[in-house]
Amino acid sequence: MLMSAGKRFPAEQWGTVRRIWLKQPYAVRVVELLALAWLLPLATHAVKADALLLLVMLLVTSSLLRAGGTLLDRLMIGAALLAGTLLSSGLVFSVWPWGLEPVPVAGFILSVLVIAGAAAKRTPSLPLRLRGSDLMVVGAAVAAWLVVAWPALGRGFKWNLAYFSMNSTGDRIRHYTMFDAIHTTGGFTFINPDQAKPFLDSGFAENYPNGAAYLYSFLDIFLRSDVDSGTNTGAFQRYFWYATTGYAILVLAVVWGARWVAGPAVAGWRRGLTLGVVGGFMCSGIMIWLVWSGFDSELIGLVFLVMGTAVLVRYPNRPREQVLLFTMAIVGVAFSYPLFLPVMGVGAVGALWLFRARLLNKWTFIVAAAVSPLALIPALAPYLFGTLNPSEHLLVPGFAELTSRRMLAAVAVVLIIAYVFGKARRSISNRAMAWQLFTVGSAMVLVTVYQHLKTGANSYYSEKYVHAGVLFACLAVGPAMLLLNVPRVKLALGHRQRRAVSGVAVVAAALAGVLATGAIAWNKPVMVAGRPAYDTTWGAVWMAGKPQTQTPIARELRTMYNAGLIGDGKPTLVIVGWPWGNVIANLELGAINHHLGLTMKIGEELPKRGGEKEVFTYWAAAQRWVDNLETYIRQTDRELRIVTFEPHVATRLQAAVDQTPGSKVEIVWLADKYGTRGVIPAPAPPPPPAPAPVPAPVKR
Repeated sequence: MLMSAGKRFPAEQWGTVRRIWLKQPYAVRVVELLALAWLLPLATHAVKADALLLLVMLLVTSSLLRAGGTLLDRLMIGAALLAGTLLSSGLVFSVWPWGLEPVPVAGFILSVLVIAGAAAKRTPSLPLRLRGSDLMVVGAAVAAWLVVAWPALGRGFKWNLAYFSMNSTGDRIRHYTMFDAIHTTGGFTFINPDQAKPFLDSGFAENYPNGAAYLYSFLDIFLRSDVDSGTNTGAFQRYFWYATTGYAILVLAVVWGARWVAGPAVAGWRRGLTLGVVGGFMCSGIMIWLVWSGFDSELIGLVFLVMGTAVLVRYPNRPREQVLLFTMAIVGVAFSYPLFLPVMGVGAVGALWLFRARLLNKWTFIVAAAVSPLALIPALAPYLFGTLNPSEHLLVPGFAELTSRRMLAAVAVVLIIAYVFGKARRSISNRAMAWQLFTVGSAMVLVTVYQHLKTGANSYYSEKYVHAGVLFACLAVGPAMLLLNVPRVKLALGHRQRRAVSGVAVVAAALAGVLATGAIAWNKPVMVAGRPAYDTTWGAVWMAGKPQTQTPIARELRTMYNAGLIGDGKPTLVIVGWPWGNVIANLELGAINHHLGLTMKIGEELPKRGGEKEVFTYWAAAQRWVDNLETYIRQTDRELRIVTFEPHVATRLQAAVDQTPGSKVEIVWLADKYGTRGVIPAPAPPPPPAPAPVPAPVKR
């Protein structure tokens, strides 16, 4: 039986339903949508499909906006606004009794969106227009994820242990513990410090920004439909995948932002060249070192910084939306990495002046006044409740791989020519971008000079501003392409042929941009003096899984995993044979076992070098780690396991246990890489006493 056209295509029926629904009073429709905002989470949670709510929230947020004429543009802007909303709402979730439970959280967020749409009298609408360059934007993000995830793809937990923590600073470990604490407490650690401290390094709960860990926890809860993080090893591995996804999101934001800032003036092959240059650099260049080193909070802070700056510099055809989006980006930076707030603040002042005819109105100040307190709370929390001193904090030592200064100088010269002398200067939007470049450049110089005046050298945080400067340069590449002129060749072609030729030119230009950045490694990936060798890249070295990309205690971690000593929750200390390795190994074990706070407390109880009081107690104790543990065994009544890979160390510590009645300390000696528990050798018997010396005869 044939179906009628009306049955096959029920558009008319749906139109009738829509007209009937719209005939209801406006207040009734709002109440019905509010009811749906709570019924939908109840339904998805019942079938463990809360991940669908993430998509629903994104689509609803994007449909209430009007900025962005293509689907990808609208979704990017909507995602940035939604992320800022989730962080702001976390202030509520941290104090109400349900924590981050999916049903009340999703119901609250969807209700806020319904009320916002009703207040703005917005009917949900999404543009369905797509661009060919969307493939390049999304493709760059997919390629970036494959690059950073490659060493761990298809591997088991034991192999991936070497990549989870990566560098020897412990940053990834501490970020994971923040994720663990937020998962367990159901909110920001600076609001619930006492509940979070058992999971965290000392001072971390009050002083360190929560944004990245909070968003990853939020994502994890909705993907798993459960606030329980599950097994220790499972949560640790999932966090690594979220971190790699975070870098892909950063690449997506930067490549999209470069297209957005360039605008319609940079089209055709110039747009393809822009996206090829930016995408090639982000997928292979030194910015991958952020993942390599575990700088997870900075990475998410850069996402908000890039999105906010991209939105800020475009001419405000929709000023209220632009102000809202930028202020929510400020909220995101405040929660994730407040170091960049001065750059955003000064950048906003310049854009406000340039666009004053559009932005200087009551709505700008109303939106700013409503949103600013949401940024002030996380930004001021470390000063009000913690121990953060900003002037001293800028001088904190730490390791950050230096970006090539020659590359920075060359890029700066090209941008100065383009924005001061080239066609780019004619656009008010490009002048706004030039002001952002000047702002971040000035911040780089000021922080570097301050550090040199105080310490005689630049350090950790000056390089963070360099990272921001590099990404601002990526955003500014598009207008710089106006410096390039290619003579037009008139060909007698039809419309389809011209489009085909144009498409080939765009693809060729994009490939030329990728090649120009050196994104394709021609030689075997090797490291020379801590950097990729000639004709290779940071991305290629990382994908090859070179030893320099792995944690320096990879062998010990894998051996312990083979022995079943990782992730079982038992308080464990380990001896790996060198001071800083002891620190990192114990931090990592404490993190995986959900009791880093206890590990740090044991570190405070350990005897210190010479007995003096040290600020970084673990580092002080690690100078004489075996001596200190031997003394601690004789003093403590804690239940504790100590793992060593040296038989003579195991013998020495076991003797201390045997000599301490009622000791709850277990000594484990791992004899080989397979995790075999060796039988601890008995102490060697004391040597027999030396015979008494025979007195020499006295000569008379």
